[in-house]
Amino acid sequence: QSQDKLDLSHAVFELLVEIFPDYPSSYIYLGDSYAGIGEIENAKDAYRKASELDSRYSTIFSQALEGQ
Repeated sequence: QSQDKLDLSHAVFELLVEIFPDYPSSYIYLGDSYAGIGEIENAKDAYRKASELDSRYSTIFSQALEGQ
């Protein structure tokens, strides 16, 4: 059941990115979702996209990504 919830939340965040592609928070949520299901490279890509859209996230995510 918890896997079903993870899958559903991931699908919602993918849809969020499609609907709001210019909002960095969409990519942050998607990145968190990817990280939650163990897809670290996809999580990094989503965080990078958030950083591209809003440079305020660059420092936060660059430090987090260096630790991976």
